[in-house]
Amino acid sequence: MAITPTERINVIFPKALLDELRRYVPPRERSAFIVRATERELRRTKLSATLCSLLAGPVWTAEEHPGLSDEKAIDRAVAESRATWRVSPEPEDD
Repeated sequence: MAITPTERINVIFPKALLDELRRYVPPRERSAFIVRATERELRRTKLSATLCSLLAGPVWTAEEHPGLSDEKAIDRAVAESRATWRVSPEPEDD
């Protein structure tokens, strides 16, 4: 297993929150706990930013993609794209 490089940082917590952390998370598990919580919140933040950018306007315009000018053309393009997907064979029953 590869070792992930780490870096030490200083973080300032509100005292009440730090007291709770100390109460519920054992000393040798706190860094991992904070890393997991940060990863989870960062995923949420990134997803929110992506959704906001999608809601801000069209992802593409018809002028940029003249081959997708109507529903039939879009359906055809999607079907062609899906035809290239690899499908894993079903496992055989013994």
